[in-house]
Amino acid sequence: MAFYHRRRNTYAAAPASEPSSVPALDENKARVQKVKDTEGFPAGLSPADVAFITSIEGWLAAERNLSVAQNSWLERIEKKCATPLDTNWFDVSIEENQKKRAYAIQHYKATGYYAIAIAKMEADSAYMPEKAVWEKMWSNKYINAAFKRWTDGCRFNVGDMVVNKYYPAFYGTIAVVQSVKWWNNNWHYEVLPLNAEPNYEGRTITTDEKMLLPTSKRNLTAIEKKQ
Repeated sequence: MAFYHRRRNTYAAAPASEPSSVPALDENKARVQKVKDTEGFPAGLSPADVAFITSIEGWLAAERNLSVAQNSWLERIEKKCATPLDTNWFDVSIEENQKKRAYAIQHYKATGYYAIAIAKMEADSAYMPEKAVWEKMWSNKYINAAFKRWTDGCRFNVGDMVVNKYYPAFYGTIAVVQSVKWWNNNWHYEVLPLNAEPNYEGRTITTDEKMLLPTSKRNLTAIEKKQ
């Protein structure tokens, strides 16, 4: 009779777990609160950072401590909050800087970008984001073109007579400016047509600046020829 010996599998004993580097629950609650109490919070932080702080605040409130990964992210945020923003590069006494700051607020409020920085700029007249953020705000051609139109001012004023290019076959070719406002990166006008078709008499129309021309015989003739 043959005898077979079953081979015993041997496994190395698991090493004793190292002490966790994550601080205690109460200490982490205090850390999150300190971040939130940082002057200027949440300006200077990315939307992801702000969402993370909100998330772990609820996590800790449920008496669950942070993981190692969560702790690492919180440490990175703490470093950001510990470094004061350098605003010495921005000279508020320069009129052009004042105009660009004012325009950046209304431009990005409308577009929704840089929401955190813009909210802080609007709330605190002395606040400016870091230079790199500011330069990025002004790095696209759209805001620069719109800023020029805004600083140049509107072409027409209330009471001005204008040549209308907006459906002249219905609203006529001559109109009077009733109101002017800056909206959606352009000057917009409410005008009252003076020689509209009978069904459109008395109606005001709202259009942007490119649809209006100064009153001149040349402009009027050109519009009438296109009808």
